[in-house]
Amino acid sequence: MIKYNSINVGFQGKMVLEDINLTIEDGESVAVVGKSGSGKTVLVKCLEKLINPASGEIEINKRRLSQMNKNEIKEIRKKFAMLFQNAGLFDSMNVFQNVAFPLVEHRNLPENEISRIVTEKLLQVGLFGIEGKMPSELSGGMRKRVGIARALVMEPELIIYDEPTTGLDPVIGMEIINLIKKMQKSYKMTSIIISHDLECVKRTAERVIMIHDKKKHFDGSLDSFLNSDDQEVKNFIGVYKNA
Repeated sequence: MIKYNSINVGFQGKMVLEDINLTIEDGESVAVVGKSGSGKTVLVKCLEKLINPASGEIEINKRRLSQMNKNEIKEIRKKFAMLFQNAGLFDSMNVFQNVAFPLVEHRNLPENEISRIVTEKLLQVGLFGIEGKMPSELSGGMRKRVGIARALVMEPELIIYDEPTTGLDPVIGMEIINLIKKMQKSYKMTSIIISHDLECVKRTAERVIMIHDKKKHFDGSLDSFLNSDDQEVKNFIGVYKNA
């Protein structure tokens, strides 16, 4: 379980997030939405301790993040995975090396076991026989799939998807959405989906958190979000329906 307790974040005297309180239960699929620059990614970076809040506390399984030492933070991060907006692949490594990277860095496994896990994860995301290809040889959709495979090799408790359909055409975007749903069903892990794509939100999230004007403006079920009478929520839905 993750808890944000009165989190405030600012940079150079300018507040980005104010008084954020929320709880994310194990196994939940939560979409975080809001305008560009609203602080969605900052919210997640605080969870990974890449950004330290000016005040407030984040708890992971009832333990305060601020009181963990470097080794404890390192262990926590092993339980998290992130699919970056551009997939975040290493351009100098081939597909196999990219997917294997977390295992090589964090697990003392024999080469045959690493090979087995990498092959298994690539098969799960619908890719086979591309281990030797370089990222530059892949389409945008394939890069996203490789990114998901890499996120899964450590079998994380939490996976964060940062704009998973951005830059993809509608058909490929829907394939990635369906893959996210498949992974949620297979692994039953906690999912946080940062997205502007209303279709992605509708198909992958059980709950929606909307950040607006530095604050948590909405927090509720997907149905209550889609049918909300709140004007800011309606504006957001209207913009992305017509995008």
